[in-house]
Amino acid sequence: ESVKQAAGLADFDPPEVVESKVCAVLATDEHQELVCRRVSQLMGIADAGAGEETFWAIRRFYEAVARERPLVLVFDDVQWGEPTFLDLLDHIADWSGGSPILLVCMARPDLLEARPAWGGGKLRASSVSLDPLTEEQTADLIGNLLGVPQVADELVGAIAGRAEGNPLFVEETIAMLIDDGRLVREDGGWRAIDELSAVTVPPSIQALLAARLDRLSPKERLVLEAAAVIGRDVFAGAVRELVPEDARERVPSDLMGLVRKELIQPIPTTLRGEDAFRFRHLLIRDAAYDAVAKSRRAELHERFADWLERVAGDRRALARLVRLFVADSRKLLAKARRAMAQDKAPELRAAVHALKGSVSNFAAPAATAAAARLQEIAEAGDLAEAPGAY
Repeated sequence: ESVKQAAGLADFDPPEVVESKVCAVLATDEHQELVCRRVSQLMGIADAGAGEETFWAIRRFYEAVARERPLVLVFDDVQWGEPTFLDLLDHIADWSGGSPILLVCMARPDLLEARPAWGGGKLRASSVSLDPLTEEQTADLIGNLLGVPQVADELVGAIAGRAEGNPLFVEETIAMLIDDGRLVREDGGWRAIDELSAVTVPPSIQALLAARLDRLSPKERLVLEAAAVIGRDVFAGAVRELVPEDARERVPSDLMGLVRKELIQPIPTTLRGEDAFRFRHLLIRDAAYDAVAKSRRAELHERFADWLERVAGDRRALARLVRLFVADSRKLLAKARRAMAQDKAPELRAAVHALKGSVSNFAAPAATAAAARLQEIAEAGDLAEAPGAY
């Protein structure tokens, strides 16, 4: 995404356009030809390798951008990054000291479980730990969200105790109260319809998001789940492809309804003639994706691949890759089922290992975690637990 933005690339640009735009950024680089070829490969116009030479090429590309103007690279939810991606960030931080590049990496504490020394030992790196919001800060956040200078103590007390300083929990609780009509705008402020102390607030952010999705109309829910199958960033045309024919005409208005409910937000499009949207938070996308029946997910992935084939032009390799993922995953899951049925631990280990590699490329984090759990069970040989993780 960062390379696309820096080079001005659009989704499904033909290979010659991708290479031309990437090379233009590298006009002043002494290794322009080699760097351009490596970076262009990463954008999908040819098979890309991995390792230090690829890291070197990406770093040189960023340094070329930074020669024109200071460059800020912001990466969110880094705790879900693949090891290769984390190694790339380390490489850029270690070797780009002479360029005006600022790396901002946001992550949950989970990252330190995989990388205990993250950011340590670097001369130009620092870590900022964000503590939970205090009750006063929660009140300020609620006031900002509602656009009022002061917030009633009753409202702060009803939310702060459950939120435990989690800002996303605060935002989603406010949105839920508005969706339910318990908070209404009146005379330039907000008024509670009922006693907020009696409002039942779900105990976790996951339960809160699930509760918000349950409050959507059936058509809005259908559109949101179709968008979740596509990814965090979605095109309206792709969503239309995934919903039933009788719901397609309403997709634009349903998407705008989801924008008003602050579940998704409009973003600049990279595909001519298509409106683009992004889930406001990855956890919202995951909650919507988890709500899709497993049997329906595979069908929606295939229909998304059909849409990609139609719009990709010369970039049909991307659509074929998605279709290959669906087909391969089905085969691997079938192998895992047979191994569990026959109590054959070695075959299960092999199938699950391959499945884990497949889902890490396309599926939601929950699917990757499930594959990892299956691998643990397979390695331990305790097949009795496998159906639950599956």
